[in-house]
Amino acid sequence: MKLRKLYNMGMILITHDIGIVSGIADNIALMYAGQLVEFANVVSFFEEPLHPYSEALLDSVPNNQV
Repeated sequence: MKLRKLYNMGMILITHDIGIVSGIADNIALMYAGQLVEFANVVSFFEEPLHPYSEALLDSVPNNQV
């Protein structure tokens, strides 16, 4: 994260751990069955997910991890 800020770099992170995303990302692109189903600012995504898969994913995470 230090290097990202120091050099004003972008970063692509591919993960199945939504908890990591909440602490690192500015934006999130969520894929389901190989298709992009939602792209949003990470704050908006966690506050008001738009796709049913997004809602199900967030419901599956214990509250203390996000």
